[in-house]
Amino acid sequence: MWKIKYICLLLTICGNLIGRAHPVSVMTGDAVWAEGQLIINMQISLDNLLLHFQIPYDTEGNLNKNHLGNAANELGNLISSNFRLITPDTITPKVTISNMPFLQKRNIGREDMRNLNLEFEIRFSSSAVNRKLYLLQSMGDRQRGLQSTSLIHFHLNGTPQFVPIYNDVPVIIDLEQRQVIEEKFHPVFTIKNHEIVVRIPHHWTTGAFPFQLVGNGENIQAIELIENDFTDRWQTYGFRIHDNVTNILIRWNTFTWQMRRIALVVKKGSKETSMTLSCFRSEFTIEL
Repeated sequence: MWKIKYICLLLTICGNLIGRAHPVSVMTGDAVWAEGQLIINMQISLDNLLLHFQIPYDTEGNLNKNHLGNAANELGNLISSNFRLITPDTITPKVTISNMPFLQKRNIGREDMRNLNLEFEIRFSSSAVNRKLYLLQSMGDRQRGLQSTSLIHFHLNGTPQFVPIYNDVPVIIDLEQRQVIEEKFHPVFTIKNHEIVVRIPHHWTTGAFPFQLVGNGENIQAIELIENDFTDRWQTYGFRIHDNVTNILIRWNTFTWQMRRIALVVKKGSKETSMTLSCFRSEFTIEL
């Protein structure tokens, strides 16, 4: 039952945000923190490995072990360059393949690919850490339009905590509270004294501001770009509103493989409003 619940949760969230999942990064694993090290033991089915690396079958319907071994090593390199831990120093992991089950078999056919799992260890080591750590992965393939997700059970307080880690969206490991925190990455528009401050997840901007602000029919230009925090998780923009402007139209005009629909938060004084924008409803107006 719990497996069905987790699968339904994953499909619901992914269906709202992305189109397809990266076949090599829908991985499952268990993570522990011990003696200054974050150790994640992961596994992936050979079937998913085949989907990503497009390994060919021979005329008899079998796979070459050397091709599989090369794909496994390439996966290890892919993981080591796309997983990172911020402590606040950025740390890349040591990746070790712990089990290649196809080596023990004479022939590897289609049925074997579905039933066998490749196992490997991701190990981060740090001598000095903050109370909070930030774990990120960026295995998605933009050219192929694939979003990545890693499904990890964190064993920090005796009760496994199941957390999906999405492409370029970090999770916070709170060592003091012994728990993992999933942050809500909603763009936030704060309106105060005829100024707007907009905070956006850094990986959503791709170097450009994805919204258009219009007041009294004219575009409102940014007056400043505020520096990101040390984890590079947020980008902040500032805008100044003319005194004669009575309402602001917010238009979302950037639709990428990562974003099909987003929740946006507008803060004005003591009030907070949450709006959902999509390709079907890409704008709304707020009164000043």
